[in-house]
Order: sequence, then structure tokens, then C-alpha cells
Amino acid sequence: MILSIYQIDFIDSAGTATRLLDIGDPIGAMIDFSVKQSADSFTSLGNPWGGSRASGGARRPLSWARQIEHVSHAAAASFAIRHPASLPLSREGKLRVTVSGGEVWDLLDAVILDATTRPDQDGTYATLTNYTAEAGQTLPWSGLAHYAGIPTSWLLTTHTGQTLAHSAI
Repeated sequence: MILSIYQIDFIDSAGTATRLLDIGDPIGAMIDFSVKQSADSFTSLGNPWGGSRASGGARRPLSWARQIEHVSHAAAASFAIRHPASLPLSREGKLRVTVSGGEVWDLLDAVILDATTRPDQDGTYATLTNYTAEAGQTLPWSGLAHYAGIPTSWLLTTHTGQTLAHSAI
């Protein structure tokens, strides 16, 4: 286990926040922040090579495992049943990702796909919860410093203006 440098909150469209990870929580591995999109591929008859065209609709899949210590076996067993059932499932929102000592990002159009809690052997009365979520457009919330590759629109526009232009979340 390593300690998380991230805080992740799921904020539903009503503005209710649910903490999914805290800075300093033990996690199974560093979180990969990837992006995926569909592509239309084509091959013309007689040509030696085909081609591809991005079809849009990029998504940000995320997964992480969070370990929590409890005071007893009963508390750990109760958490394993209670926690996944208490998550905001069947709701869309955004994931707010805070980097310890760094920037804060909003991942829009987010959904929690899976949360599985089980006993963890690495602690006395520990549980390990595996989360899987997927989100869309990523926008800076605060703390963004200028560096090569940052779109100028991120620096010249407020977060509110960007999210209102994107959606009503």
C-alpha cells in the first residue's frame, strides 16, 4: 500500500458531495488518469494501408482501491455492506480531483460504475474498496500554473464559464 496524494469527491447534479478518496488514505497503486475515444477505421480496396478518424466522445476511465481500518471485525463487515449501498449510483455528476499541494480538476459527466468492498488482509480490521468511475471533459478548477501544452482558453476563462458552456452540471 502507498499513501494517496489525491482527494476525489463525486459531486452529483444537486451539489451533494461524496468523498471517495482522501489525501493520505492507503491505496493499492497510483491512479492512472487515462483518456479513451472511439475511432472509425477504414481500408480502401487495393491500398496497402488503411486509415483512422477520431469519432469523438472521449471518456476518462478511472479506478483505484482505498483501504480503511475499522475498530472491529463487526465494524469492517458492516462497512462492507453499507458503503457500496450508500454511494450515489444511478446519478451523474462530476469528479473533483485535488492533488495534494497542487491543482484541483473537475472531470465532468462522471458516473460511478462499480464499488466493491471486501476484507483486506493487510490490516487488523481493514477493508479494501475498489472503485471504478468514468468521466468526460476535464477542466481545471484552481491552482493551474502555466506550462507548455496548456490551452490558452483554460488560463483566460473562469471555471464557471467553461462548465456553463459545456453543460449545466
